[in-house]
Amino acid sequence: MRQIHSFNVGAVLHASVSAYARNAAVLVPLFLLTSLPAFALVAMSATPSLPPPPTPAEASTPADALAWSKAFWEAHAWLVLADGFCTVWMQAAFAYAVVRSMRSRPSRLLEALWESLRALPYALIAGALAALLLGVGFMLFLLPGVIFMLMFTVVVPVAVVERRLGSALARSHHLTHGHKWSILGVWLLLFLFGWACELVIAQLAAQFAAEDSDSAIRFVSVVADAALGSLSATVVAVVYHDLRVLKDGADPRAVARVFE
Repeated sequence: MRQIHSFNVGAVLHASVSAYARNAAVLVPLFLLTSLPAFALVAMSATPSLPPPPTPAEASTPADALAWSKAFWEAHAWLVLADGFCTVWMQAAFAYAVVRSMRSRPSRLLEALWESLRALPYALIAGALAALLLGVGFMLFLLPGVIFMLMFTVVVPVAVVERRLGSALARSHHLTHGHKWSILGVWLLLFLFGWACELVIAQLAAQFAAEDSDSAIRFVSVVADAALGSLSATVVAVVYHDLRVLKDGADPRAVARVFE
């Protein structure tokens, strides 16, 4: 069982990569299963159903441009909702599997999937509340949005492991208090890594799929985002585990009570 004495960027990333590699036989299928709704919608919408946006000369009135914009967002709203649903479901499943493995208990695919489904209502409600506050924070000013993002980093694992709803936000804030700079460093490194991977993959997709490069780049970008999301879900679970140990003590029963 890993001992937690401090919380820092290097230790979190090292533990996350180790946990992912150690439990790849469970986490990779979990990633694929929890990403199916988003992949299905992307596949169904691979052929654009909307005409290209009207040019100023073609749009006789502002209402024409507004109507196209409304149709565009209506067509893509399902993709946004599906992506959010899959992200929360993935974090719920990974929280169960990763935290369990870090408490020296074996992770099992079907068990992790079943437990994630049982806890999904908690995770979706807590995740929706956090997303709403994040959206308001980013719309008003950038800084409040970033602060909310750091405060609610572990809201889904809290909802899954501790079966909390509204109090999950306050609990996540309590766990992350005093460690937000380290969490920000983790997210910045993950962002830079994901950006570099997407840049390389997009270049390769454009080179080997010249005839339909837009669709290829779009599909590969979704796959890359989902893969990075699986790593991010592992990081979130590790962050929750480490902060829970530091805040509540190293008693395994306090951290993994849901597994007993």
